[in-house]
Amino acid sequence: RSTEIYFVYLALIITSYISVLVSFHRSKEVKYVVYVLFSLFLICMSGFRHDVGVDYMPYAVLMDNISNGLATHTEWLFNSLVRFAYSAGFDYRLVFFFYSLATVVLVVRGIKVYSIESRILYLTIYALTPLMFLTSFNGIRQYLCVSYLFFLWMTKRENKVLWLFSILIHKSAILALPLFFLLSRKISVAMWVISLCVLILMEYLFLESYKDITIYFSRNVVKSDMTMVYLNIIVGVIGLVFFKNS
Repeated sequence: RSTEIYFVYLALIITSYISVLVSFHRSKEVKYVVYVLFSLFLICMSGFRHDVGVDYMPYAVLMDNISNGLATHTEWLFNSLVRFAYSAGFDYRLVFFFYSLATVVLVVRGIKVYSIESRILYLTIYALTPLMFLTSFNGIRQYLCVSYLFFLWMTKRENKVLWLFSILIHKSAILALPLFFLLSRKISVAMWVISLCVLILMEYLFLESYKDITIYFSRNVVKSDMTMVYLNIIVGVIGLVFFKNS
């Protein structure tokens, strides 16, 4: 099994680098074909995995419990999808595939605002960067929610209902809802820095009261310290600064 996994991840690396090389090709048709095939490869790799990731079997057990009518802490939307899959004669594998498909498609749709060359590059970064594609094998609800919010932000959707819908995907989306109010406004770098400081203060002062949220945004996320959490916030804020002012 370890050998099979090794070759799958090796294929991911090779496919990513081939895609980047093709992005320098003169023919746009060739670039689009490779881009589509690359996207399909990511969907298949994620959607057809089995027992890959520390969350896989716990989620499988959780879905079995939901189908049997047991109470869970998960959102209504997730519970409804699980019940639909099981009632249609499928099992947790269909739910995993749906979440994998939706997560990748939303990322692909989000970067559609860029040229085909840039899309291939960004998709490669998404595929190879830690805490992105491979980490989405765990926390499938959270990563679908992040992809959904990414899509809304990149396509500049200002419909409040669409942003509020993210809470149905995962309750921690409430942390990202302030982005909606920043979407249609020109924000200075100073305001983004202030926003960063506020997010860090929230972690220490407010979020400890909300146990369902703090598990994704507290000092317990990384046992040693909060370095990775702060790093992700900083990278995110820097990215948003350049996007808003580009």
